[in-house]
Amino acid sequence: MNLLFMDVETTGLNPIVHEVIEICLVETLPDGTIVQRFDSKITPKGPVDPEAAEVNGYTPEKWADAPASYVVWDKISRVFGACTCIPEETQDQSHAEWCRAHPKNKLTPWGWNVSFDLGFIKPYIFFEMSYHLEDVRSLCRPFLPWDKKVSLGDAWTILCSKDKPLYAEGEPHSAVKDVLAEIDLYQLVIATWKTLGEEQTRRHDTNRLAVKAVERWGSGLADSKAC
Repeated sequence: MNLLFMDVETTGLNPIVHEVIEICLVETLPDGTIVQRFDSKITPKGPVDPEAAEVNGYTPEKWADAPASYVVWDKISRVFGACTCIPEETQDQSHAEWCRAHPKNKLTPWGWNVSFDLGFIKPYIFFEMSYHLEDVRSLCRPFLPWDKKVSLGDAWTILCSKDKPLYAEGEPHSAVKDVLAEIDLYQLVIATWKTLGEEQTRRHDTNRLAVKAVERWGSGLADSKAC
């Protein structure tokens, strides 16, 4: 089963009243190899919370050419909801017939605080996803400081770059940049768990969710990978 890494930038924190204004979805193999990617800005219908705009850099000028939300959701469902390749022996069939006969596997949602992103995304997509939610934050937690709240950018700096921040001071957040950082962390942390060995992993573990994720997806990583 392939993975679907995701991130959204929104007009606020409440999915009932706020909207997605930027989205990035990346399908990968279990080893983190990218299969396909979709990203787009989205024109908001309503106002953007000033605090949200400060984080994601929204201005009407920057979003002037962004498509409407219904256009983006339709594209997403077409990209991730249909079969992406037709074997040579089936070239006489239409793509739609092939897809109906060979539906694509469900994708497993991954992200940093993935339930937040899914709260905004799930009402608008028309392809099946696994009911398993896998959180990169939980996967990384045993390797991060426990005495403070750690953001995606903090985790990426600590575990991947050591000294280079994910975002420069004042740089607006980007859904694309966040998703690629999630994949970096996923590959690095699962590879690290695997090098510890099963017994050491369980002794080292301070987060059962992380071990469960490694047990489920770690077999897809043949080699350790650095960011």
